[in-house]
Amino acid sequence: MNNISIAKSSRETKKLSLVKPQVKVAKEKEAKPVARKVNKKRTVTSDQRWAMIAIAAYYLAEKRGFAEESSVGDWLEAEREIDHQLLSQ
Repeated sequence: MNNISIAKSSRETKKLSLVKPQVKVAKEKEAKPVARKVNKKRTVTSDQRWAMIAIAAYYLAEKRGFAEESSVGDWLEAEREIDHQLLSQ
């Protein structure tokens, strides 16, 4: 703070104080990540569903030793399992 003397007359002296003006500057707010609602139900395309069934059928066939007479049964079982999983989500 600075003091300045101002004389009205030779006998009077007043002291005035210079005060820096208080200027409020808005601070930039930090960017917060935007919370988005996540759709818990996933949309699966028919190609993705087919791939999931094919993988599941492969593991079922592997489990029983790749006997050829049950490949259709493996596919149908895998299809039931995948559809059940997709519907329960």
